[in-house]
Amino acid sequence: MRPVGADASHSDCILVVGVSRPKLAVVFLTVMLISLFLTFHVLYDSAVYNIQAAQAVHERHRLSLAASASAAAYTASNANHLPVFVKPVASSNQLSHPMVFPSSRVHFPKTSRRLPQALIIGVRKCGTRALLEMLYLHPRIQKAGGEVHFFDRDENYLRGLEWYRKKMPHSFRGQITIEKSPSYFVSPEVPERVRAMNASIKLLLIVREPVTRAISDYTQLRSHAATAILPLAESNAPGSGYGAKMPPTPGVSLYAKLQSAHGTYDNALGSGAGAKETKLRSGTGAKRRAAPGTVTTMSTPTTTPSAAQLAAKSFEELAIFPNGTVNEAYRPLSISMYHVHLHRWLEVFPREQLLNHWEELLEATPTRSDEEWMKAKDYSALPGPSALRLLSYFLPGGKLHSTNLVQMNRRMREWYGDIYRLPGLMGKTDVVFTYNPKDFEVTYRNEGMWPIRIGLETFTYYRKVVRPDVFGGIGGLVSEQGKSWAEFRNKVNPVLMKVQNVRQNLPQIDQISKEFIEKLETLRDPATHTLNADFNEQLKSWAFEAISFVALNTRMGLLSDQPDANAARFAEHMTNFFNYSFKYDVQPSVWPYYKTPEFKKFLKTYDHITEITTNYIEAAIERFKHEEQPDNKCVLQQLLAINKQVAVVMAMDMLMAGIDTTSSAFVTILYHLACNPEKQAQLHRELLRILPSSDDDLTLENTKNLPYLRACIKEGLRITSITPGNFRITTRDLVLSGYRVPRGTGILMGVLELSNSDEYFASSAQFVPERWLKSDVNAETKVCPEARNRNPFVYLPFGFGPRTCIGKRIAELEIETLLARLLRRYKVSWLAETPLQYESTIILSPRGDIRFKFEPHSD
Repeated sequence: MRPVGADASHSDCILVVGVSRPKLAVVFLTVMLISLFLTFHVLYDSAVYNIQAAQAVHERHRLSLAASASAAAYTASNANHLPVFVKPVASSNQLSHPMVFPSSRVHFPKTSRRLPQALIIGVRKCGTRALLEMLYLHPRIQKAGGEVHFFDRDENYLRGLEWYRKKMPHSFRGQITIEKSPSYFVSPEVPERVRAMNASIKLLLIVREPVTRAISDYTQLRSHAATAILPLAESNAPGSGYGAKMPPTPGVSLYAKLQSAHGTYDNALGSGAGAKETKLRSGTGAKRRAAPGTVTTMSTPTTTPSAAQLAAKSFEELAIFPNGTVNEAYRPLSISMYHVHLHRWLEVFPREQLLNHWEELLEATPTRSDEEWMKAKDYSALPGPSALRLLSYFLPGGKLHSTNLVQMNRRMREWYGDIYRLPGLMGKTDVVFTYNPKDFEVTYRNEGMWPIRIGLETFTYYRKVVRPDVFGGIGGLVSEQGKSWAEFRNKVNPVLMKVQNVRQNLPQIDQISKEFIEKLETLRDPATHTLNADFNEQLKSWAFEAISFVALNTRMGLLSDQPDANAARFAEHMTNFFNYSFKYDVQPSVWPYYKTPEFKKFLKTYDHITEITTNYIEAAIERFKHEEQPDNKCVLQQLLAINKQVAVVMAMDMLMAGIDTTSSAFVTILYHLACNPEKQAQLHRELLRILPSSDDDLTLENTKNLPYLRACIKEGLRITSITPGNFRITTRDLVLSGYRVPRGTGILMGVLELSNSDEYFASSAQFVPERWLKSDVNAETKVCPEARNRNPFVYLPFGFGPRTCIGKRIAELEIETLLARLLRRYKVSWLAETPLQYESTIILSPRGDIRFKFEPHSD
C-alpha cells in the first residue's frame, strides 16, 4: 500500500491472492463445476417443459373450439326435444385427450412414451384432478393428458398395452409417468389387470369425508343427462329398485355417453340398476362384497320414470328408503363405501405397495427415552470425516483415490477407530462402520421382520423404471424391501433353501465337476504339473456351467470344445456388470441425477444379460413341454410354477451372483489348502473313505458325512470372506458402542477384520479347520473349539437372519463337489512367490499371479 498525491490519506491497494492448498482448490473447483452443470440441466428441463405446455394449450384450445361448434350445431337441431337439464353444455372439460407431445409433432431427442409407473385410482370427486396437477408441477412428473380408462373399459383393454403406451406422454428416462382414472378404484376387474401390467406400480388413492363426497357426486350427476332409471325411494322394501334400463336419451352430454358406454355410471343420477358389475354377497356364501352399482336379486317393480321425474328427486329421496334404511345400490353411496373397494385392491396388492424408499419401513415408535439412550453420546459426536473431506479423499490425488473397499475400510479404521461415520453423498444415507461384535448383535436383534439391506440401487432403477415390461415391477431379493420383499422371499424360499430341492442336482453338478477335471487334465503339463491356461478363468467357466444348469436347466458346454454361442458373451457382460456396479452402487455417483454415457453403457449391459437370460428360459419352457415330467421338478420348473416373472428375476439373480462369487470362494479355499499340505493330506484321507476310486460317483448317501471337508470350507471363508462386511439399515433408534444411532442409518459390520483378529479367533492367521469340528474325526484329527470365537455374530459369510443369502446351499453344494473331486485326484501346491492377492469391487476377487501345481495322487 502506498500514498497517492499530496493527501497521504488516499492510497492504492494491491491484493495478491495465492493458493496454498491445491487439494482444497481442486475440491472447490469440482463442486462449482457440478453446481453449474446441475443448474444448466434444470434450466434445460424447464425450457422443455414450457414448450411442451405451450403445445398442449394450443392443441386443447383448437379441439375445444371444434367441440363447441359441434355441440352448438347439434343443440340447434335437437334443443326442442330435450328437457332443460339435458341440453348439452359446450365445455373443454368434456374432452379427454392426451395432448402432451402429440404424435404428429417433432419430439425432443431421448424421449419416449412409457407405461405409467404410478396410477391415481380414485376416488371420484375427491380431488384426483387437483392431485394430478399438483404432482405435475414437479419436473420429474409427466401426466397423461386425460383419463384413458384402459383398465376399466373392455374395448380399451382388449387393444393391448401398446395402445395404452401410445396414450402416454413422451418423457425422459428418470421421469415418472402418471395416469388418472378415478373409476379404476370401483371397477372390480381393474386390480388384477393393473397387476398383470406392473406388480410394483405406485397406487395413489385420495379420499374425502364419505357423505360429503356422495352429495358432491349427486350434484354433479344431476347436472348431466339421465340415461337410465333409478331405484325409486317410494319402494316398500329396502334394496328394491328398477331393473329395466332406460334407452339412451338423444343429445346427452359427451360425459354421459362415455360413462354409459362403459357401464360405470349408466345413468345421470347414479343408479346401480343395470350396471355391469358383481352382485352383493348372498347369505349362503362368503362372496366378495358389493361392487359399485351392485343391485340385490330381490323382486322389484320395473316402472320406468321420466327424465324429469329423476331430476326432481332430492339426494335424500335417492339415498334413503321411506323406512329409514340406506339404499346401498345408489351409486354415489356405493362409491363412498371405501372399505368395500379397498378390500378388493388389498387382495391383489400389498398395503405398503412396493415401497420405493426404505424410510417408509422404519418403525413409527417415538424417540427413545430409556436410561441407555439418555447416557449415550450424541450421534454428531461420532468420529468421521465431513462430506467435503470425504469427497476429497476420492478425488484424484486424494488419500483413498483408486483404493478398493477392503483397503478403504482398513485405512478408515486406522484414522477414526472401531466406530466411525461416513456422511451420505449424492443422496445416499449416512453409514456407520463398526468393528464391535456387540454392535453386530444389537443391529441384528433389532432388524425386525423385514430387514433392510440396501444393495444395488441400479438393480431397482433398471428393473422398475427402465424395464418394467420385462420384470413387471419385481425388483428381486437384492432390491426389494418390506412386505413386498417378504412375500417374494416366501415364494422362492421353498425352492432354493430346501435341502432336498438343491441336493437333487448333485448328480448333474458332480458330472460337471468330472468334466472340469478332465479338461484340467488336458491343460496340465505332465512334466511340471502346471496348467497351460489361466486357472481362475477356467474356474469361472466351471461356476458358470454349474449355476446355469441350476438356474436355467441348461448346459452351456463351456467345458467342451463346442460351447454355447451366447455363453462367452454372457460371461463378458457379467464381468462388466461387477465393475460397473462397484462404481455406481458403492462409490459416490451422480447417476440418480444425470445419466452419463458410461452409465448408459451399464444399462446396456443389463439389457444384454436380460435378453440372454430370457431367451434361455423361453427355450427351457419349450423343452419342458415336450419332455416327460419327472416326479421331482427342477429349480426352474418350480420357479415357473410360481410365475414367469419370478423365474426370470431369480434366474438372473442366481447367474449374476453365482459365478464370480463361487469361483472366488473356491480359489480362496484351495489356496489355503495348498499352503497347508498337512491339512490337505487329512482331507484326502477323508475323501478316500467315500471315493475309493477317483471315478466313483458322489451320491446323496456318501456325501452326508464329510465333516473335515466342510470344516476346511468354513475356515477358508473365515480368513477371506467374499465381502468385507454385512450391511443393514436400522429400523429403530439404537445405541452402538455408546453412541446414539438414529433409525434410518446404514450400518456396515466389519466381519472380515474381526475374523482375522486374535481377539476373536486364536491363531487367526493360521488355517485351522479343526476349530469348526463338533467332534473328533479320528485319532489324528481332534476338535479345537478353544480356537473358535464364541460370539456367533462374528463369522457370518452368508449373512444372518431372514436375509441370509438365498444361494447359500447351491454355492456350498458346488464347492463341496468340485473340491472333493479335485483333491481326491490331485495333490495341490501353491507356486506363486507372493500370497494370493485380491481386488475389491462389490466382492473380493483373486487377481495377479494365480499358479497352482496339480500333481496326481498315486492311488
